[in-house]
Amino acid sequence: MLYLYNNHYRIIPTYYKNKITATYKKDSNLALHRINAFCTKQFSKHKSRALKPLINKLMISTIITTFSIIVIVLHFYFLILEMFLWTRPRTRKAFGIKDEAFAEETKVLAANQGLYNGFLAAGLLFFSFIEKNVFVVQFFLICVIIAGIYGAYSTKKIKLFIVQAGPAIICLIFIRILLGTI
Repeated sequence: MLYLYNNHYRIIPTYYKNKITATYKKDSNLALHRINAFCTKQFSKHKSRALKPLINKLMISTIITTFSIIVIVLHFYFLILEMFLWTRPRTRKAFGIKDEAFAEETKVLAANQGLYNGFLAAGLLFFSFIEKNVFVVQFFLICVIIAGIYGAYSTKKIKLFIVQAGPAIICLIFIRILLGTI
């Protein structure tokens, strides 16, 4: 409803008007003042409630971005280790390769594996930040998780699973929460 108050027209819902004017029928100016105060209070309550999901989505988006970056950086790091630094002592130690001759023999295989890690990182980078297609990002994260599961299974090292698949699992969970499917 439209009411004139202090030479300004105000829209006041009938529900609020009836609730307040029932107690202040004698002084209509005071009643309109109370209506205005009550409506402002109600609006601010609804406004703060409306902001909470927005803040939660912003926090979840920040977490998703952070873990996406972690997964991307890790896989570019794996690319560098496996393609260019495979025979170095520090890399051999990280992958548990004791024999330098074995590292030399498997250099081509490791480079191929590093290239695949680079493709995963490039796909995540492109579809996370340039194309912004959350469904394709989920596909790449699932590929990373499967690679982490298989790597941990084949090497019998749980640390490989935690390092490679852990951030991808966290990122995927928060994407599913943001989409409302969890």
